[in-house]
Amino acid sequence: MDSRVKKLLEELISEEINAIDAVLDFTPAKEVGSSKMAKAQLFHIAKNAQSLHDRLDDMDELPEWAKSKIAVIKYALDAVYDHFDYKKHKEGHE
Repeated sequence: MDSRVKKLLEELISEEINAIDAVLDFTPAKEVGSSKMAKAQLFHIAKNAQSLHDRLDDMDELPEWAKSKIAVIKYALDAVYDHFDYKKHKEGHE
């Protein structure tokens, strides 16, 4: 794998793992607009994910640690999405 791709992966994944900790905080909101930080982080995650997606070729070989971190990011975002999806579903049936 190209060393530039490897370095980019390392930087992006490190940033995203740090962002996930804040995104996964399910502490009830204590102030109006507390989702502002989460929205900024989600924008950053989406931007970096799209950039990484566009830079990778189908035949690029990723190291195991990179594949693992991407899987963790997907799992974490799926959990947050499912939480809000269920909440919306439940509100629609009350």
